[in-house]
Formats: sequence, structure tokens, C-alpha cells
Amino acid sequence: MGVEGLWSLLNHSAEEESLLKISLDRNFRKEHHKGDKLLKIGIDASIWIRQSQAVFFKPGHATAGENPELRTLFFKLSQLLSACILAIFIFDGPLRPSVKRGKNVVASPHWLTEDFQRLINAFGFFSHQAPGEAEAELAQLNAAGLIDGILTDDSDVFVFGATHVIRSSILSSNNTDNVTVYTLDKIKSDAQVCLTHEDIILIALLVGGDYDPCT
Repeated sequence: MGVEGLWSLLNHSAEEESLLKISLDRNFRKEHHKGDKLLKIGIDASIWIRQSQAVFFKPGHATAGENPELRTLFFKLSQLLSACILAIFIFDGPLRPSVKRGKNVVASPHWLTEDFQRLINAFGFFSHQAPGEAEAELAQLNAAGLIDGILTDDSDVFVFGATHVIRSSILSSNNTDNVTVYTLDKIKSDAQVCLTHEDIILIALLVGGDYDPCT
């Protein structure tokens, strides 16, 4: 998902750290004692919904119990809550492209959407529907400074202009708190990476991505 090979190109500029440590460092800095203190992280809701259904692609899914998707989402949200962050989940909107990787995109909301939104609200987090593609909305919110970072495993956010990206095992079934952090400043300054946003766009055009009609 995203631009093939982009993560590997950027890895040398990345840093691994505890999500809780990142959050606490942000929350208790003196400059944040006025106004919002919590680390604001944006998340593409569709990724979590898709990964919550992974049980159906494994042997023995019939014994997974009642509502395994919601149970998975519940535990993922619990991990975020324990990290002391403010999560904002972005859902795809009606103007998202109708074709993705050569396949038609289902226009109607996913059947888990309403229940997932209820869980999000119950945990004290927020949800928002983008006009179109959720990843594009997240990148713009990040570039504008309205969220501190994006928690995702979709490299498209770099193409859309994200400046702070967190790639995390929270998006998988692993319980570790470690995350990999990418910032546009380090991507540009790292001697072994040295890529600007414009360079990343060029790579996406050459390699192809989710909305390339040739992929």
C-alpha cells in the first residue's frame, strides 16, 4: 500500500522510540503548559478497519468468538489510550477517487464504520470524515500543524505532504510500544536519504501508487 519501496528509501533517516516516551516528552514541555498539552496523532480509520478483519484470512477464524473485529479495534484503542495521546481518526469521504490500483472503490461506508466511531468516542478520541482521501486529509492537517503526527503504514502520506510520520506495530497484533518516527526535516538532511517532498512526488510518479491507472 502506498509507493512501493518508499519506506526502505527513508529508513536510514528514521528513529525508533517508545510512543509513550514521545507523548510524555511532548506533554510536559514548558512551552505546552498553556493550551493543548496532549500529543495529537491522526490515523486513517480505514487501515484499522481493514487490519481488524485479518482474522478472516487465517485458519480457524470460525472460532475467533463474537465480534472479533470490534474486539481487535477495542484493544488497539486501549493501546493508544495508555500512550497518553489524543487520537483523531479520519474516515474517507465521498470525494475520494473511485478507482484504486485498477479496482473500483466501494462508495458506501464500511459496515464497521458506525460501531468503530462509537468505540472511538467511548475512548474519548475524535473522528472526522475527510472530503476525499483520508491520507491526503491527514497530510494536510499535519503540514498545517493541526496534528503533531500521523500514525500509519501507508507511505502515501509523504506524497501528500506529511511532515511527521509514525510507523507502528500498534497497527498490527504486536503489543510493543516501540514506533519508528520519520520527519521531513531528517529525510531532507540525512546524507544517505536526502529527499525533498518534490523528490518523493517524482518517485511516486515514476514507481506508481494507489491511484496510478497503470498499477
